[in-house]
Amino acid sequence: AELQHNAYSDIEPDDTTSTPQEAYDASMKVIAKRRWRVVDARPPLAGPRVTLLGTIGRSGEPRLKTRFLARHPGAATYINFKDFACYRMEVARAHLVEGFGRIDWISGQDFLLPGVAKGS
Repeated sequence: AELQHNAYSDIEPDDTTSTPQEAYDASMKVIAKRRWRVVDARPPLAGPRVTLLGTIGRSGEPRLKTRFLARHPGAATYINFKDFACYRMEVARAHLVEGFGRIDWISGQDFLLPGVAKGS
């Protein structure tokens, strides 16, 4: 909310008595009327999600580039550019939202697969 306020300081929040579904449906009507292209029509924040908190740093491990190329063969044309880099995140904890009332904090060690937490 703070980032939005800083970016759009002239826009005020709208106080409404509409339910989230009613607001979503009204938005979809405007989109249809204006013939805008909808990329994903699922209601926002409806599905499960996770937010990871931790430290990200550039990694010089050659095996990460090999792994990246195995998954993205088209990257072979640019993977050796000077500005290309692989990064590794050390997950401190995860904020898991599985649905209404099912929210939990998980330690990074419990969130990751065995062996991944230490970078193996």
